[in-house]
Amino acid sequence: MISGKITHFGRYVFQDAHMKKAQQFLLETNWQNIERKTHVIQGEDIYMMYHEDVLKPLEEGIFEVYERYVDIHITVLGMNFIRSTEGINLENITAYDAEKDLQLGTYHGPAYTDSYLEDGFFACYAPGEAHLVNTTPRDGQKVGRFILKVKVE
Repeated sequence: MISGKITHFGRYVFQDAHMKKAQQFLLETNWQNIERKTHVIQGEDIYMMYHEDVLKPLEEGIFEVYERYVDIHITVLGMNFIRSTEGINLENITAYDAEKDLQLGTYHGPAYTDSYLEDGFFACYAPGEAHLVNTTPRDGQKVGRFILKVKVE
């Protein structure tokens, strides 16, 4: 997991061609003015969805983990919260859905990282890094975020 200010995303070096293109897109995008909708950057290899929700209580959340895609969350409204752990830590895990590249599960152990991401910050999750989204340990608030999906090889 990598997190930080979106303007610092250029500090990281990626070998994967799709990640290089995604990095360029992230650094060149005006996050205050981009239309809040789905954006297709390179077909199914690189695309971005917009979500705006009121965060639920932490106990209602479920972890998600992917095998083929990197998930990059970019906050553009409010204070987003994401808890992460290694996918191998998940319990009660669902069967892998190849079409959605997704497994879901729970985790109540001590090995996790909490990230609070304000407007202009990102968190990047590689395949196998589980993350709990749309929840918060605080009072729920409205959060707007883009999720950039990058297929890696």
